[in-house]
Amino acid sequence: MTGRASLRLALVLLAGLPGAATAAQSGPRSVASATADAEIVARDLSLTENFELQFGLVKSNSIAGTVVIKPQGTRSPFGGATTVGSGPCQTEWCEDPTDPSNVDSASYWGPGVFIVTGSPNSTYRVAAGTSSALAYWRTPATGRTPQLTVTDFTFATASSGYTSATGTLDATGTDTVRVGGTLQVVADMKTASYRVHVPVVVQYN
Repeated sequence: MTGRASLRLALVLLAGLPGAATAAQSGPRSVASATADAEIVARDLSLTENFELQFGLVKSNSIAGTVVIKPQGTRSPFGGATTVGSGPCQTEWCEDPTDPSNVDSASYWGPGVFIVTGSPNSTYRVAAGTSSALAYWRTPATGRTPQLTVTDFTFATASSGYTSATGTLDATGTDTVRVGGTLQVVADMKTASYRVHVPVVVQYN
């Protein structure tokens, strides 16, 4: 038998072995599975701001101070700062037009509210996109009011029970984030209403 004939016979015998057929079939299946997995692409995370972080009416005496709003919905003055007016809306979205402390009133105060959207059931985390931001004002007082700085931003997600900056998107791919912060109040400030837009960064865990 020639060398070429021996090679042909060896190939025929190998092809006839039971394991050879299995190996030949399993190859294409594993490739197809890998291709399918590669085509699964997570939805981009996005943020929609529903409400800015609002400190409501604030004033101070001869001593500078701060006003702290937490994501859980509390407002606390420190130092020479004093808060004025009613509390936050009783509903999540402040949609009740009869509420005297609705989001459009100068006395309203409350955490900022963002809606996160992305891939359903995915975990994510939020953080501030900056260490500080300038607040702007609407004031019932006459005369110029100073521009104030907001620092020390804090975050809490609805899916965590507003206890953590990490959250889990629901089956529709959404969750709610609340934002708190600290308003740096200067001394001898007239009553003014302050709010701030907080730059927020969100990413998957």
